[in-house]
Amino acid sequence: MLKPSILTQYILRELTAPFWASLVIVVAIIGLGQILQLMGLVFSLNIGGADFIRVCAYIIPKILLFGLPMAGALATITAFSRLSADNEILVLKGCGIGFTPIIVPVLLFAIFAAGLTAWDTTVLAPAATVNMKRLLVRLAKNRLAAGIRPGVFVDAVRDVIIHVNRIDPETGRLYGVYLNDLRDPGAPMTISAESGELVPDLEQMRVALKLHQGTALQLGRDKGAATGFLDYDLSMPVEPPRVIDGTAVSTVDEGGLSMSELIAGAEKLGPESNRARQLRTEFHHRLALPLGCFLLTLIGVSLGTSGGPGQKPPGLSAGLVLFILFYLMISAAKSAAELGRVPMLIAMWGPDVVLLFLTAICLSMTVRERYLPGAGEITTRTAALLRRQTA
Repeated sequence: MLKPSILTQYILRELTAPFWASLVIVVAIIGLGQILQLMGLVFSLNIGGADFIRVCAYIIPKILLFGLPMAGALATITAFSRLSADNEILVLKGCGIGFTPIIVPVLLFAIFAAGLTAWDTTVLAPAATVNMKRLLVRLAKNRLAAGIRPGVFVDAVRDVIIHVNRIDPETGRLYGVYLNDLRDPGAPMTISAESGELVPDLEQMRVALKLHQGTALQLGRDKGAATGFLDYDLSMPVEPPRVIDGTAVSTVDEGGLSMSELIAGAEKLGPESNRARQLRTEFHHRLALPLGCFLLTLIGVSLGTSGGPGQKPPGLSAGLVLFILFYLMISAAKSAAELGRVPMLIAMWGPDVVLLFLTAICLSMTVRERYLPGAGEITTRTAALLRRQTA
């Protein structure tokens, strides 16, 4: 009879290969789509090879929010479908090995997948979001600097004309700066300064032109006003607008905040604030995803083995359908919680509770060797319906 320790190692090996294979495939497919969306940005900022690799690296953590739970579910489904198809599950039962020695390695693997997801949601994804925007701000600054040439009037950005007498080749400092700001047609501004420099303001996520020792002349509809200054900070726009996943580069939304920053921000704003509700929702969303990954990985055991006599297990089609439904539920719940339509705890943990009950039912049926009635046919029809809807 097989020893449980040997069996545990064997099942873990069976789970590991499909997990990493699924994860690589998911990251490659979704990542390619993300990169194609950013190609206009890449060409407009003239991003080099090293910076392009950084952009790709910063995209990956957000993809893993979907990739890790999907890979965990696909790994258990694939492994146990093969074990079931080769009658290895039947042989184990014939040797007197119960369900517990079989499920222990799956539990360990599910904890591992959930831990990776928790690390991604709480550490990697927020850091990658901020670092991506900071990188683009630096690249925008370099693009602006490259467009400014001594002795030439240039429109490096829309509605802003710049002329400089000299540029220090070592520091990039500008000397003899003349600037005509036409962004406000009703109050155009002309600025002259002895020196200045382009600075990527990473805290405010913008590119600033810092001018020193000069005069600013602003023309209004009726009169003009001239003001001398020692230091003047001018925010420089960068065209086209920089947007990543629906948020501008110039802002850091809740997706770029750490867990402690989310809590501190919510407490500072107060319980009645809409912004505080969004921060708390993001906090619970990051914790709910790892639990969902854990449950999706566990339920794959039943989906890979509960086909019934003469029937194929529900398998990958059922896993993909369940994964899509779970993410639809959790996305809808997050939107409802942010709008205050549903109590936050109910909304954010409700999909996990539903998945928990479904996992418990499926595993209970697997232990008692009861099969999911018509599961294969149901999931096949559901998958066909989803294909028709997306076609």
